[in-house]
Amino acid sequence: EIMASLGFRTIDEMVGRADMLGPDEAVLSGNPKLRGVDLSALLKPAAEIRPGAAQTKVMDQDHQLELHIDRSLIKKASA
Repeated sequence: EIMASLGFRTIDEMVGRADMLGPDEAVLSGNPKLRGVDLSALLKPAAEIRPGAAQTKVMDQDHQLELHIDRSLIKKASA
């Protein structure tokens, strides 16, 4: 329902659409530490930053997560 209210039919249509995002001004103005924080770089559409770059998955990635030490530490901790 929320996607439809924003004009999207699929999640793929939403990818890269930073123009649909915006800061919550009530949160920013309600916290003195956040006043003056500039979020514009985070909210810039990806296509403006790297025109022509893929914004969706175009190839499988293998990060070899099974080789990371976390896996062995978790296994040892649960034993």
